[in-house]
Amino acid sequence: MQTLDKSFMFIKSALHLEGSFHSIEEVKKWVTSQNKKINVNVSRIKFEELDQWSFSKETHNLKHHSGKFFSIDGIDVKTNWRSVSHWQQPIINQPHTPPICISARSSSAGRRGRRMRRSGAVL
Repeated sequence: MQTLDKSFMFIKSALHLEGSFHSIEEVKKWVTSQNKKINVNVSRIKFEELDQWSFSKETHNLKHHSGKFFSIDGIDVKTNWRSVSHWQQPIINQPHTPPICISARSSSAGRRGRRMRRSGAVL
C-alpha cells in the first residue's frame, strides 16, 4: 500500500500547475537568469574516454565507478496501454538522490557538423 501512496502523491504533485513556494513563471525566470550567468562548452567524446565511468560487466549499464550518481540502464517495455505495445529504450536511473532533469538537444549546424545546445530544464 505504501508504494501506491507514493505513486499517488507523485501524480498529484505532477498535476499541480503551481508550486507551494514559487510559481512556474518565477522558476522559469530563475532558470533563465542562471543560464545567462553560465558558459558551458560541450564536446562529444567516446564512452571509453569518460573518466571514472564504464559499462558494468554484470548489467552492461553505464555507471560511475563509485556507484553514486546515476546510471544509464536499458529497459524492455511491454504494455497494452498504447498503440505501440513493445519497445526498448535507455533510461536514467537515479535511486540515491532526488530526480534531476537535464535536457539537451542537438541542432544542425550546417557544414560545421552537429553541436549541442542547452535547452530549458524544469525542476
